[in-house]
Amino acid sequence: MKNNFIILIIIPVILVIFPVAVSGMDRSPKPDAIIIDDETGEPIEGAVAIAIWRGPKKDCTLIQGLEGGCWGALRIEETVSDKEGKIFIKDFWDWHLGPDRYPRLTVYKFGYVCWDQKKIFEPKWKWKNRTDFDKDNRTVRLKKWPEGFSFKEHAAFKRNVTNGDYSISETPLFIKAFESEGLGIMQELEKKYPSKIK
Repeated sequence: MKNNFIILIIIPVILVIFPVAVSGMDRSPKPDAIIIDDETGEPIEGAVAIAIWRGPKKDCTLIQGLEGGCWGALRIEETVSDKEGKIFIKDFWDWHLGPDRYPRLTVYKFGYVCWDQKKIFEPKWKWKNRTDFDKDNRTVRLKKWPEGFSFKEHAAFKRNVTNGDYSISETPLFIKAFESEGLGIMQELEKKYPSKIK
C-alpha cells in the first residue's frame, strides 16, 4: 500500500519534469549576433567578428592615470560566422563591467564595409553613431563595398573603432581578414604619391 502511494506521487512528477528537461535539451543556444547581407538579407558565412572588453587596468601607475593611459583592453575574443551567419562569443551578453558596459563588437569580411557596434562608416570621415544593435536586436547588416570608398580611410575606421586592439589578440583572425585590403591601400597611395622610381 505504501509503495503504491509513492508510485502515485512519482509518476506525475516524472510526467511533468521529463518533457521540460527534453525540450530544454532540444533548444540550441541563441546566437550573440546574426550577420546578414544588407541588400539580400541572406546570411553571411566566414565574416570575422571581434569583441573587445575595455575598462580600467588594475596595474595602473599614477603617471599613467594622469596621462589617461589606464584604460585598455581587458579581454578580446574572435570568431567566424557559420553558414547561417551566426556568431557565438563566450559571455558576450553576460559578462560586462556594469550598466551598458558590454564588449564592443566589430565585424568584417572582404567585399563588405566594416561594421561596428557603435559607429557607422561613411566616406570623408563623416562617421555616424549606431543605435540599431543591442541585446534585443542582434542583427549585423553588412553593406557591400561601394565603388569609390577609400581603403585608407576604411583602415583608419577599423583601427579607430577597435583602438587598434585587434593587433594584440591571441587569435589574429581580424587582422588577417583585413590584410586583403592591403593592395587597395597601396593603389590609393600610388595615385596620390606617384612613385618616381621607374
